[in-house]
Amino acid sequence: MKNVPKGYPAVPDLEITLRLEHEARELATGASFAVHAGLNVTDDAFYAESPEWTSQMSGLGLLNVEMESSALFVVARQRGIRAAMICSVSSNLVEGASVYDSHDQLAAGWHHSIEVALRTAVALSL
Repeated sequence: MKNVPKGYPAVPDLEITLRLEHEARELATGASFAVHAGLNVTDDAFYAESPEWTSQMSGLGLLNVEMESSALFVVARQRGIRAAMICSVSSNLVEGASVYDSHDQLAAGWHHSIEVALRTAVALSL
């Protein structure tokens, strides 16, 4: 695999991403969870984000912080395979709220994410 230059775009496959959003919104219809779609930031200091950094990222319109997707997107692109991401939100860094205290709520989020991923895989014959 080639080394990529700093700033190489770590982007998901568009078709899979759009289908994930479609399936999530369909599953959420009449359900007790919300769907948010948008830009993500990958950070190597998960849970060590400062309030200033969080405010800056939120101000740029970034909706989610996680640790893996940029590497997965770059490796997938380099290998000629498709990759996308769906996340279940466990914490709101802007408001300082977390669902880790409610294991049922966290597990439900994981269940919804898995269901959406499976529906997407079937719909796109992946």
